[in-house]
Amino acid sequence: MNRIIENASAVPADELITLFKSSRKIGLTDATVKINRSFYGANVFPKPQPTPLYMLFLQQFLNPLIYILVAAALLIFIFSSDNLDAFIITGVIVFNGFIGSLQEWRTESILYHLQDLTESFCLVLRNGEKKIIKENELVCGDILFIKQGQRIPADARIVETDYLTVDESSLTGESKPIAKVASTIHAEATIFEQKNMLFCGTMVLTGNAIAVICAVGKYTQLGHYTTSALKKQPSIPLHKELEHITFWILIGIFGLCTTLFIIGLYTAKPISELFGMLTGLFICVVPEGLPVVLTLILVSGVYRMAKRHALIKNLPVVETLGRTQIILTDKTGTITHNQMMISACYAGKTRWIIDGEGYQEKGNVYCLDQAISIKSLEKLGTVCLLMNRSSIAYQEHKAPLIIGDPLEIALSIFAKKIALKTELSNNQYKLVFDLPFESKTKYHAAVYSTVNGFELFVIGAPEVIIQNHLTDLFAKHNNLLAEGLRVVAVGSKPILINKLAFDQLSYGEKKSFVHTHILLGLDILGLCGMQDTIRTDICHSIERAKHAGIRVIMITGDHSETAQSVALSIGVGSSRYQPLDGYTIDTMNDEDLQSVLHYVTVYSRLSPFHKVRILEAYQKNGSIVAMVGDGINDVPTLLQANIGIVMGSNCTDITRESADLVLLNDAFSTIIDAIGQGRHIVYTLKRVIFYFFSTNLAEILIVVFAFLMDGFYGNSLPLPLTAGQILWLNLVTDGFLDIAISMEEEDPRLMQDALWAGNKQTLFDKKIALKAILSGSFMAICSLILFILYLANGTAYARSMALITMSLFQWFNAWNCRSDHISITRLTFSSNIWFIWIAFMVLFLQYMLLYYPFMQHIFKTVPLHSLDLLYAVLTASSIIIIEEIRKWYINID
Repeated sequence: MNRIIENASAVPADELITLFKSSRKIGLTDATVKINRSFYGANVFPKPQPTPLYMLFLQQFLNPLIYILVAAALLIFIFSSDNLDAFIITGVIVFNGFIGSLQEWRTESILYHLQDLTESFCLVLRNGEKKIIKENELVCGDILFIKQGQRIPADARIVETDYLTVDESSLTGESKPIAKVASTIHAEATIFEQKNMLFCGTMVLTGNAIAVICAVGKYTQLGHYTTSALKKQPSIPLHKELEHITFWILIGIFGLCTTLFIIGLYTAKPISELFGMLTGLFICVVPEGLPVVLTLILVSGVYRMAKRHALIKNLPVVETLGRTQIILTDKTGTITHNQMMISACYAGKTRWIIDGEGYQEKGNVYCLDQAISIKSLEKLGTVCLLMNRSSIAYQEHKAPLIIGDPLEIALSIFAKKIALKTELSNNQYKLVFDLPFESKTKYHAAVYSTVNGFELFVIGAPEVIIQNHLTDLFAKHNNLLAEGLRVVAVGSKPILINKLAFDQLSYGEKKSFVHTHILLGLDILGLCGMQDTIRTDICHSIERAKHAGIRVIMITGDHSETAQSVALSIGVGSSRYQPLDGYTIDTMNDEDLQSVLHYVTVYSRLSPFHKVRILEAYQKNGSIVAMVGDGINDVPTLLQANIGIVMGSNCTDITRESADLVLLNDAFSTIIDAIGQGRHIVYTLKRVIFYFFSTNLAEILIVVFAFLMDGFYGNSLPLPLTAGQILWLNLVTDGFLDIAISMEEEDPRLMQDALWAGNKQTLFDKKIALKAILSGSFMAICSLILFILYLANGTAYARSMALITMSLFQWFNAWNCRSDHISITRLTFSSNIWFIWIAFMVLFLQYMLLYYPFMQHIFKTVPLHSLDLLYAVLTASSIIIIEEIRKWYINID
C-alpha cells in the first residue's frame, strides 16, 4: 500500500486535491476522512517506548566503575582464603543494579506518559465549513488554513499563499526564512528547493496560506527522522555537576586507599582483609546510584507539576524554577483572560456602547442619541469582518479555542453584533494584498479591490493610525484609556493605482507603498475600546509571590494609562511611580536602565526589543528571571529568559515551542505553585545529597581514624568493619533511606521564605560540605570508641557493636534529614508514610543482621546483649539531640 504521494511538489495543487477526493470549496466529507485515514494513515508519530526492565538492568553494568568493582571481587576470590567478601561485593553490585533499574524504569514511565498531556489544534475545511480540529485528527486531503505563528502539523502542498515565509531550520538546518510559493516545481527538486511545500514541524514566520495535506504522521519528512532515530533523553546538568564532584572524590579516595593500603601492610594487616575493606570503601564513595535517585526526584516533581496543570518541557529547568527571583509577565492573556470584547467605540462624534460577554456573539450595540442610526457603523463592521484572519470554536464548559489573533476575533464579533441590526455587504471586496501585524509597524493592513478600484483597510495602534488627525480624536482615545480599555483604531483609504501596476510590484515595494499611504493619513472609521477581565486568582497569586520574595513585573505593549490601571488593581503597580514606557527606554543607556530596575514594576508601550533589553538588564544584576507570555511578540523574551512560561490554551505554536513551561489551565496561580514545587525539588535534592555524603563519609572516616590510631599507639588495632559490613551499610542507607527522604511532602514554609529567592541555591555548597564533614566525623568517632571499648569481648562482638551503632546513626540521621529546620516532633507520620514504612523495614533488616544465623554467617556478626544494644541506641540517638538543638537555634526569632 503506497501511503506517500511521490514528488507532491511537482503535482499541480488541484490534481492533488482531486486525488485525495477533496475539494477547495467543500474540503473532505466525514466519509472521505475515514477512508483517507485508513488508506494514508493517521497523523500520529511513533513515541519512543520505555526501555524494557531487563535491558535497564543490564545497562546498569555498562559502567567502568562497575568493571573495577568486579575486578576487585575476582582478586579477592582468587587470593583470599575466605571468598565470602567476593560474593558479598558481587551480590551488592547486582542488588544495586536491580534497584537502579527499577528507579530508571519508573522515571522513563513518567516521562512517557507526560507526552500525552499537550494538544494542538488547526483550522481545516470539512463538509463545506471551517472547523477547528486536533492536529492528530488531520488526514491526507484536508484543506488546511495556515496563519502566522503556526506550527505546520503535517506535510502539505500549498494551494494559495499570501507572502508566506517559514522557518525550516528544525528540518533542513537552513537558518534563513524560506519564502513560499503555490506554483508547481520540477520533480527532481530537493527538499531545499521545494518552495511550494510545507513540512511538518516547521514554523510560519509571516503571512497566511491555504494548503492540502499530502503526508501525515510517520510518512512526513519529519516522520522519517523520528522513525529512524527516536529522540533520546538529554543529559541533565545536575548529572554533570555530580560527575565533577565524584571525579574529585574518586581522586581523593584513590589516594587515601593507596595510603591506607601501605599503612596496612606496614602494620601487618592481612592482605585479603585489607584489600576487601578498601574495595568496600571504594564502593561506598562511588555515587553510582545517586544520579538515578536525583533524576527520579526531578521527574517525580515534573509529574506532580503536570497534575497541577504545569507541563515542564525541559527537565533541567526544574532546578532553575526553584530559584526564580523575578517574574516578567505580559498583561493580555496572562494577567487577563485574553477574552477581549469591544465595550465602547467612537465612530465620528458618536460614542457607542456594546454589551455582551467575552467572545459570545449575543449583545447590543447602541448610543445615547437615538436619532443616530446604526447604519453609520456599517463600514466599520465590514472592515472588522474583512480583516479577520482568525477562527474560533466554542466548547461546552470550556474556554473557546482560537486559531489566530484574539484581537481579530473580538473585532469580528463586534461586527456580528452590528450585523444583527443591519446588513454588512462584504462580498463585494476581494483581497489583493495582506500585510500582517508586526510589532515594529503596529498595524495590520490589507488592500482590497472593489468595483470602484482599490481600497486600503488598516487596524492598529492609535498613535500610528490617527497621528495626522485633529486633537479631538486623541481626546477620545485618552477617554477610553482612562477607563482601562485597550484601544485600536480602524481606518480606510481609497488608493488610486492601476491593478496591473500594483501586481507588478514586489512584496517589499507593496509594503512600502501601503506604509506611505498610512503616513499620509487615513479616514478614521472608529476607535474601539476593548475590555479584558482580570483573572480571579491573580491578586492572591501576586501576594503569594511577594511573601516568597519574588518580584512580579508587568511588561506590556499597552498604553501607560491602561497598564497602570490594571497594575494598581492587582497589586503590582505603585501610585508613587508611573510606568516606564518604551519611548523613554530608547533614550536611556544601560546604566540608566539598571538604576531604575529596583523600583519600576510596570513597563508600557514595549516592543519585543524593549522586553529583551529589560530582561537582560535584570539578568546582568544576577537575577533568575522567568518570562510569562502568550504571543509571537513574546518569543524573543521567552528564549532569552532563564525560564520561558506560556499560557497553553490559546498561544501560538511558535510561542509554545519557545517555552520551557506550559500552563495547561492558563492560571497565574499555577506559576506560583510550580515555583513552590521547584523550591521543594531543590530542597529535596540538597537533603538527599547531604544524607548521601554524610553517611558515606562516616563509613570512610571510621576506617581512616582506626588506621591513624593504630599507627599512633603502635598497637595492632583490628579493622572496625569488614568489607561485607561496609557494603551492608552502603546497601541499606543508599538503597532505601535516601529514596524515603525524597518522598517528603512539600514544605509550605518554602513559599513563605522571602530570603530563599535572594540566596543562591546551589545543590552542594560549603555549608552542606561542612555539615556533612561534622556529622560524618561525629558518627565515625562515636562508633570507633564503642568498637575499642568492646574489643575485650572479642573482635566479632566489637565489630557487631560498631556496625549496629553506625547503622543506627545513619537511621537517626535520615530522620534528621526529613527537614533541615522543622523539629522531628512536629513532623507527622502521615506527611511521608513511605519514609515510616522504609525506616522500620531497615530496622527489621538490622535485627536480622544480628540475630538471624544466615545473616550472621554472611556478615560475620554475633548477637548483642540487650544492654549493649541499648547503649548503641542511646549513642546513635545523640545525633538527633544535636540536630534538634541546631534547629531550635536557627528558629529563634
